[in-house]
Amino acid sequence: MSSEPDNTSPPESVDEDDEGAIRQAITTFAESSRKRRVETLTVLLMALAIVGTAWVSFEASRWGSVQTANFNASNASRVESSKASSTGGQLIQIDVALFVEAVDALATDQDDLFAFYSKRARPEFQPALDAWFALDPAHNPDAPLTPFELPEYESALADQAALLIVDAEAATVAAATANQRGDNYILAAVIFAAILFLAGVSSTFKSPRYHYVVLSLAAIGFVANSIWVANFPVVLRV
Repeated sequence: MSSEPDNTSPPESVDEDDEGAIRQAITTFAESSRKRRVETLTVLLMALAIVGTAWVSFEASRWGSVQTANFNASNASRVESSKASSTGGQLIQIDVALFVEAVDALATDQDDLFAFYSKRARPEFQPALDAWFALDPAHNPDAPLTPFELPEYESALADQAALLIVDAEAATVAAATANQRGDNYILAAVIFAAILFLAGVSSTFKSPRYHYVVLSLAAIGFVANSIWVANFPVVLRV
């Protein structure tokens, strides 16, 4: 009797090898897919950090220009204030000299000379001089000692000098504020640079766990720094 050909299936060990190879292929594909996603996130984070660094660096330079402009304005106001104060002081000396001569003429009963000086008072000084003499200071003990104490006496240049000093101080404060804002932007640039470094160095770790930890720290830092920068005042041109 001839023997029948053996049509039985391959040994079970062959099926186990195939199954193991399939599982290995699936694992390899999954790890490769995960690695690509992580690399994509890393590149995206680095790109955003570069853009953030460029933006805050630009704003830091703009605020530096604002600071310089305000310091220049402050110095200019102080110079103009000094000029106005000096000129105003010279005019006050003229008023004092005229007042002394007018009082001397009045005391010596030189009416014509008194009228001469009185009519030549500066427009700013004339109202105060007339008001002082109207108080009859020679017989009125309540009259001020000089017309310069009366509210009628005004010096436009002295007032201008005072206003210029106020402007100078305001510009100085604005310059200090701009300096602080520029420093904040510089600090934000340093933080973005640190985030860029962490994102770049995270891919050098062979352990996925360390890679995820460092990349997560960089991502958290980027979000926190971006929120902080979003609250900064912005200046596009000075």
